[in-house]
This record gives sequence, structure tokens and C-alpha cells, in this order.
Amino acid sequence: MIMFTSYDFCAGMDISHDQGNLLNRLNPGQDNLTFVFIKASGGHTIQDRNFNANWRLAQEKGLLRGPYHFFYTGDTAAQQMENFTSMIKTLESNDLPPVLDIEERSFDTENSVVGFQRQILELLERMQAHFNRTPIIYTNLDVGRRYLDAEQFANYPLWIADPRTRSFPPVPPAWSHTGWKFWQYGTRNIAGIRTDVDYFPGTRSELIEFIANSYTRRPDFVV
Repeated sequence: MIMFTSYDFCAGMDISHDQGNLLNRLNPGQDNLTFVFIKASGGHTIQDRNFNANWRLAQEKGLLRGPYHFFYTGDTAAQQMENFTSMIKTLESNDLPPVLDIEERSFDTENSVVGFQRQILELLERMQAHFNRTPIIYTNLDVGRRYLDAEQFANYPLWIADPRTRSFPPVPPAWSHTGWKFWQYGTRNIAGIRTDVDYFPGTRSELIEFIANSYTRRPDFVV
């Protein structure tokens, strides 16, 4: 059993087409869920066929929602940004920041670590400029240690994947001083479908405050 200490946690989940019609069947109150990250795209050409429906249903269900893009080194940052924004052009004031998903399968070409880092940082900068939000990085400890060891990555909130039984997950060295903002801690059945589940270390109002603080330029509206 995972034990927590002094934090109040918001529970959430992350989904793609693999979860099918989960959101149609979901009762967020019954499942004690506050937020959901939804796959929009990957690389240059991959587009999640359920994204538009999931994006709409998340709002209808009262969930705070955020889109994510799966990174591939084989496609340029410009190509991947074009694909991502073809799926999600704008974010509403109470949407979570965009996420760049970086995993072992992201690195499918021969390149130097420095080359990978430049490509990742370029895509993060493009996301930030387009959405006026500081993007979130999703990764795990091993990938973070091997590929994301530059101090610039600590400028982006960390969503750490660590499906283990422990009080808190370890973080890659780049985030040793800032820590994690979201934690994918495992899977469970939600509405009868096996789904990745996540925590935010705070209340719903603190999560909304995090959203407000993600703007890189002051918006004309208040969350």
C-alpha cells in the first residue's frame, strides 16, 4: 500500500484510445478523480483517434484536462509541433498545461545526448510560445538520468512515472531541487477499464493555482 504523509492529494488519470470509451462510463465523483491527461498526438504523424471525444467528455465530466504529445527523435521539433497543434490549437483558462511525453521508445534514431536535448528543448520552447504555458515533462527515472540531465529541464514541471510501492518517487538529477509536480504511481480499474492513475500533491484549488501560474505571460482572464 502507498502511504502518504503531510500532503493532500488530488487523484487523476491519463488516457489514450487504449482506454476506449472510458470517459463515457466515468463517474468522476464516485471514482474521486480531479484531472485527466489525454493523448493528442505523437511524432510527426500519429494522432489519437479518440482525442477529440475524450477532450470534450473530460470537460463535460467536470475534470481538469491537459493534452499530451509523445516525443520521437526521428521527427523534427517543427514537424511534431505542427502535428500536436493540428489536434489541439488552444487551451482554455482552466486547462492543464501541455505535456511532452519522453520515454524509452522516444529515442528511435542514432544521435548524441546533446542532440536529443536540443531537439527536446526546441519542442518545449515551441509549445510554450504557442500556448503561453510552461509545458510539463513526463518521463521516468532512467530516461531522466540518461537523457534529461541538463539543468534547463528543471524549468519545466516534472510528471514522474514510478509505479512502485513507496511514499514518494525519486526524481532525476535535473529536478533534485524542484521535485515532482505529478506522479503516475500505478494502474487500477476505473469504470471497468485498466487505466494509469496519477497524483498531484495538493488540493483541487492548489491545482487550479498551478494552472494559473503556468502562464508565461499574464492572460487577459483569470482562472
